[in-house]
Amino acid sequence: MQEGMQSLTALQTGLKDLFESKIFGDQVLLKTPKGEMTTIAGYEQDLPKRLTDGEDSSAPSAEQYAPFFVLQLNGGSRENSQDPDTVDVEVIFCIYDNNDINQGHKDVLNLIEKAIRYLEQHPTLLKACYIPPDTSISWTLADEDSWPYFFGSISFSVQIPRKGVESEYI
Repeated sequence: MQEGMQSLTALQTGLKDLFESKIFGDQVLLKTPKGEMTTIAGYEQDLPKRLTDGEDSSAPSAEQYAPFFVLQLNGGSRENSQDPDTVDVEVIFCIYDNNDINQGHKDVLNLIEKAIRYLEQHPTLLKACYIPPDTSISWTLADEDSWPYFFGSISFSVQIPRKGVESEYI
């Protein structure tokens, strides 16, 4: 199992880097709470905790990190020794938009659309896993008012071929 966990860790890091550099890169500039324009930063599984005066702070907040995305591996399954492993992936987006017209959800929708378009055009990811043709990619926008922060996410599953088993996708 240790080898599998290392593979999942590498998969998560690789997917986070793929989203951060290839999918979004420096083409997408978003506003920070300080009013600066920056690229979106990616994190694995959760936001890091910030230290204040040498001590752990409370839970990380959107204010400290926006704009960001968090790439989570939320579970998986293995049917048998011949079938590929299935891993459930969720990417959560947060952007900051303090404009009074309250339309930050449009920036989140643009991120979602850009990510889905990339995944549909490149179903083989990192030469290590793939999104099967019959797999859906779902998305959602947060329905709670969190102005000036806006949230959304995409969810999809990837398959990782078993070692020594041929795959038509990789």
